[in-house]
Amino acid sequence: MPQLWDVEPPLPVVAYAITPQQGYQNSLMVLTATWRERLEDISAESLAAEGQPDFANFRRYWMIREKTKFKPTREVSVFQVRLWEPADDRRMADRLLERLYGAFRG
Repeated sequence: MPQLWDVEPPLPVVAYAITPQQGYQNSLMVLTATWRERLEDISAESLAAEGQPDFANFRRYWMIREKTKFKPTREVSVFQVRLWEPADDRRMADRLLERLYGAFRG
């Protein structure tokens, strides 16, 4: 189970991808939500976020990506992120300071 279940969003994260075409890419982002759901329960919003127009296309995409049979009842971890904005500098710094040292602050 990811340790991200023990924290309260929003919080800063580094998202990364490694692809043969573009190599290593990373970006500072904001984790806005986490949840667990079965693959068969994916919402229309989540399908769109995955770039899939419908469940059938998502199913094909999943099998290619995971290189395994599609199991609709499989429970997966979902991490919702958004791009970092300039206003996040101060907001996230304050949240991190409180999370790490809140007990020591007066």
